[in-house]
Amino acid sequence: MGEKMDNTSVDKQIGERLRKWREMTGMERKKLAGILHISDDAMYRIESGATGLSPDYAYILANELDCDMNYIYSKEDVPYRTIEMSRGLPAEKRMALMLRYCLDILENKRGDE
Repeated sequence: MGEKMDNTSVDKQIGERLRKWREMTGMERKKLAGILHISDDAMYRIESGATGLSPDYAYILANELDCDMNYIYSKEDVPYRTIEMSRGLPAEKRMALMLRYCLDILENKRGDE
């Protein structure tokens, strides 16, 4: 059986995925906070995992970021399925997201060596 996770680590993982996707799509945190009618600081706390992400906000964020909610909540490391499912984005934008994500993976692996 898998390793048991506490709420803090789950909130942190969800926040990291959300932040990463937001950054990959080029949306500013302040703009996303405005869409949710919350402060930039509140959005920062969600992305840092200090505050949990409610299902209502997850739904709104997934729609605004054109992101699959399964990516936000899953353990999937690479959002291939999420990028592929982002039908609201033009094909070239989806390709750019995939390339940016792959470059990020390569940069992180280079730092591990």
